[in-house]
Amino acid sequence: MTSVRRLGVVTRFIPGLVGAMFALAACRGDQEKPPRAPGTKAATPADLSAASDTSSGVRWDVAAGSGLVLSMSDIGDSAMIVRPEYTDGHFDGWRPEDLRPLSHSRWDLFGRSGAFGSVQIDPTTKVGTVDGCSSWPTAGLSSARTGWRTALEAGRATAVVLDSLDALSPQDSLRLAVEVTRLAAATHGTDDSLFASIPFVVRSAFRFHTGDIDGLIASVQRSIHSEADPREEQLFLIGERPVGASSAYRLAYTTRAAGAEGSAAVTDVLAVVTLIPSQRLALIASHEYEDGGEIWWIERVGPGRWRSTWRSATTGC
Repeated sequence: MTSVRRLGVVTRFIPGLVGAMFALAACRGDQEKPPRAPGTKAATPADLSAASDTSSGVRWDVAAGSGLVLSMSDIGDSAMIVRPEYTDGHFDGWRPEDLRPLSHSRWDLFGRSGAFGSVQIDPTTKVGTVDGCSSWPTAGLSSARTGWRTALEAGRATAVVLDSLDALSPQDSLRLAVEVTRLAAATHGTDDSLFASIPFVVRSAFRFHTGDIDGLIASVQRSIHSEADPREEQLFLIGERPVGASSAYRLAYTTRAAGAEGSAAVTDVLAVVTLIPSQRLALIASHEYEDGGEIWWIERVGPGRWRSTWRSATTGC
């Protein structure tokens, strides 16, 4: 397993698992329209139109509380505090007194494998910009809990457990991989000349279940290994189907970034939760650039429809 540490959040991905299998559903030029600008969804058939990530407003869900907390280490004993009012641009720090109301507040910890209990946080005064690099305010935790990735105010949400592709049986892993590459191929068009004949590699994939749906979350990529101009494309997607159904997953959300090798933004899931007041599903993700990144809040806004409803300010260098 490889770790990527940018926002102070540890994300993990699976290098190519059984590469030949994942090429089964690679885009071969038989889809419909070209992709749009990096970070947006390509035009797709009408039944997939609800999957487009076209969010431009800032709509933090107040049911989620006053903000969220991010893990800073594998040990899980330190964190960063993200407040929803900081968006659209680079975060340039709080005054220490702005953090005092959060002292000794209680937060529920979440990760890909579910809930990790509750802790108290105690903000420090290390905030702002250092050597041109901005970061969220840091906080100490009342106890260390390994495995958690993000936290919300206590009592705001319950955990949704994600089953990782690499933890499934070989048969289930293959079925999930085929579903992922099929959905990924459905987002591309015939005029995508740079990547049309390149197979997808699954970086990470998870499935989950609720009382209403079976869900799928995946991050895939494909690369052009040209010595003169190496390029890559990163795709993040969510699929769903009725709970217990044997039918194929339907694409519910996708976002794409493409560019020079190593420069395309990568989106990874940190946790999925159910908000207690509304029972609405929400996915918390890191969206990481080469020199920094953001936190995305992606909600299920209707059957077969997820949307990025809030994005944090950008931190990094």
